[in-house]
Amino acid sequence: VLAVDVSRSMFGEQYRRAIAVMRRMIAEMDEGDVVTVLACHAECEPVLDGFSPPSLQLAESAYRKLEASAPEGASDLIETIRSASELVRQVRDRDARVVLIGDGSPTVGAIHPAFIRSAVSQLLPNQTTVSAVTVGADADLAALQAVTETAGGSVLQYSPGQSVAEVAYDALAFTYGRGLRNAQLILPEGLTQVAPSVLGTIPAGGEALVVARMPANNVRGKVVLRGTLGDQRFEQSYDLELTATSAAGNAFVPRVFAATHIAELDRSSDEASRRQSVALSGRYNVASRYTSLLVLESPAMFKAFGLDNERRVAHWTGEEDAEGTSAEGDVGFETDEASADGDLFDKAKGSLDNPASGVSSGFDRAPSAKAKSPSRSAGPADESLSGGRFAPPPASAPRAEKPTNSCPPWDPACQERESDRRKREVFPPRPPPRQLIPMRRVWERTAEVNVSPGTFDAIREDKIRELSRRLQDNALDRSALKELYSAYLLAGDLGQATELAERWSAKDPMDIDALTARADLAAQRGDRRLAIRILGSVVDVRPGEHKAQWRLARLHRWAGRPEQGCSHSVAVAQIRPGDARLLSEALRCTRATGQDRLMADLGRAVTDNIRRSAEQMLNSTPSSEDALSGDFRLEADWSGAEDDLDLVLIHPDGYRVSWLGAPTRAVISATDVLSVHREGLALRGAEVGEYAVEVVRANPSASPVRGNLRLRVGSRTETIPFYLEGTRSRLARVKLRMQSSLVPL
Repeated sequence: VLAVDVSRSMFGEQYRRAIAVMRRMIAEMDEGDVVTVLACHAECEPVLDGFSPPSLQLAESAYRKLEASAPEGASDLIETIRSASELVRQVRDRDARVVLIGDGSPTVGAIHPAFIRSAVSQLLPNQTTVSAVTVGADADLAALQAVTETAGGSVLQYSPGQSVAEVAYDALAFTYGRGLRNAQLILPEGLTQVAPSVLGTIPAGGEALVVARMPANNVRGKVVLRGTLGDQRFEQSYDLELTATSAAGNAFVPRVFAATHIAELDRSSDEASRRQSVALSGRYNVASRYTSLLVLESPAMFKAFGLDNERRVAHWTGEEDAEGTSAEGDVGFETDEASADGDLFDKAKGSLDNPASGVSSGFDRAPSAKAKSPSRSAGPADESLSGGRFAPPPASAPRAEKPTNSCPPWDPACQERESDRRKREVFPPRPPPRQLIPMRRVWERTAEVNVSPGTFDAIREDKIRELSRRLQDNALDRSALKELYSAYLLAGDLGQATELAERWSAKDPMDIDALTARADLAAQRGDRRLAIRILGSVVDVRPGEHKAQWRLARLHRWAGRPEQGCSHSVAVAQIRPGDARLLSEALRCTRATGQDRLMADLGRAVTDNIRRSAEQMLNSTPSSEDALSGDFRLEADWSGAEDDLDLVLIHPDGYRVSWLGAPTRAVISATDVLSVHREGLALRGAEVGEYAVEVVRANPSASPVRGNLRLRVGSRTETIPFYLEGTRSRLARVKLRMQSSLVPL
């Protein structure tokens, strides 16, 4: 079984090389063999009809079929092994050989080597070996070695400069038995911390690198290599003499030791192995699965980031000669050759008490005894700081008459009343305090629904002409291309939108926005299967994009494929082991699908705190995904043809919203997504703007469909009848607004 990787990461020259190797291997196979070909991404599809004897015609037929399709989708190594195993069981009384051809970078399901090793051991039938031919410089050797070691195979690398024929011959030579299987290396005493612990299979012409620590200055003894060569036992011994040296040419050895031990630690997924891997990475300046490369340009930058630039291993230039020893085997064989701004608040606070700072505290200070009285030219509102009285009016103003006291001196009661009257004239009584009512502002979503085919504000002719002119003046203007594509999608012009999306994707095949645009267009044409596969390309390009993984997990669950949805949940839980919420989702789906062993592996791969938090979330009642949630709802029912219709919203930003998901911050809920009579779609937290409402037929037929769409936004409800003959129909334009009002608390 030749399994060719057709996921998105194989796009370009890598894919052409992979299918060329496949063609040459079929052409050069033994006449007594039978062969078949699988094209594998997140799923596997047969390229040939069952097993057939190899021939040039069969090789060309498989090559033409694969050449006609572009790489698309995510990558699932375990699904590839499962599909190949099912085919192998159909052929009895034969030794089965599976060859994986691709970059071997899993992005769905088991992606950590320890998880891969655990899954492969349960899938393969007896007398089945798995080998791999890596194509591309970014191949995941650790993942492929986890597969091949478990299945008694080996990894062959398609190195730069090799011809297709050389690679095909090497792969066939190994699959026909030219390799040392179950290799074991026995080292003399005095060597500790040996890695790797398992050598697996060494192909003809291949090599295995083994490292160890030598506490003493000298080690002497025998090295014994054992294994199986074909059907016979193999054993060879070598005289070993090692002497410690500090030669500059050997300065690379400590880092090779660390890198090999890190690869050995990757065989386990537990937290202790992860910590040791990170410690070795930091000590020896070697990258690992859990660390990254940080490049800083000066000592000042190291200081600013709080890092040290200490070199813990010797500097190696590669220009000096390395010192080493070699030995021939005892048995002869015929061989072919930081910020220092301070606390601004404290500074401002201190300036309030500093008159020289020029900052006013807002409080009156005590008047100075040496303050001069104002000049006579001051205005009537000026106040003297010394006397506390009003300044005299200007000379030109009429002098106010001094009020007289009409009370006789012997009448104290009258004198008191007069004093009160004067006080009231100078200091009038304060008005009664106002009664404040606490209020809060609330926002209500309102909508304007229009069933006539009008023009959106975002796709006016003048705006489209402006974007077209921008793109014509600068063909590399990504923003103009993206905005023009969005305008055509909102206008419903799929022809122009498709042309722009293909142009966008050709410019950058790994652009996730371009991939999402192509998926939207495939879904708009009714090709739901292709749309889901293209969405898988997003996670193949960016495996750590947990929102994209979660989107695919949800749509597969809604589509009645819980195991495929669980593969995405499991993948993102391995990528982000410190997120308890993602782990709880993975544990919930593995328990629901009966994958108890995988559930146990996930629990062992995280810290105790993360595991306890995830178990608490797991035991809590999950929110139901089978009910609509939100104040923007679409519900439709129809009759006529037994067709599955999808309710679709075209977002104001120019992307598609349906039960397949969308790159939106709003929460999407859907019901009856596979029904041939009804469906519901809702958004919670929908953004304001103009939306297009459409129905799209997933499996087009010639029969017309009649139905009714009930649209509810806030407290408003509209019923829109529709009639569908083709693939899709635009039913209405909805303009969402947010209206605010104040209400008492």
